[in-house]
Amino acid sequence: MSGDKTDLEAQLAALRADFADGLPKRVSDLEAAAEGVAAPLDDNGFTALQNLRDHAHKMCGSAPTFGFTTVGDVAYELEMVCEEMLADRDNPSPPKIGEIEPLVAKICAAAEAGAD
Repeated sequence: MSGDKTDLEAQLAALRADFADGLPKRVSDLEAAAEGVAAPLDDNGFTALQNLRDHAHKMCGSAPTFGFTTVGDVAYELEMVCEEMLADRDNPSPPKIGEIEPLVAKICAAAEAGAD
């Protein structure tokens, strides 16, 4: 039984390491998606916003699983901002657009800080 537990712990450690190794790419993709969102939101901006929301959604679901709770929490905040903007497509709030950059910066900082 202890051998099974050791094997499982080793597998989980490997998965955590893989996630940590891939996190800079995920953060870079998130930053690139955020750059495409600018006021006024035209069709391209909304496509970029959907892309940003999708990246944030994936990150908020996976990051805490691998020990990056802060990354996941802030990614969730970003996802909710994107959702609000997407729900109000005809009248997006410019202040909401201004919330994107600071949240992305917090995600970057949390990712650089490592697992928490």
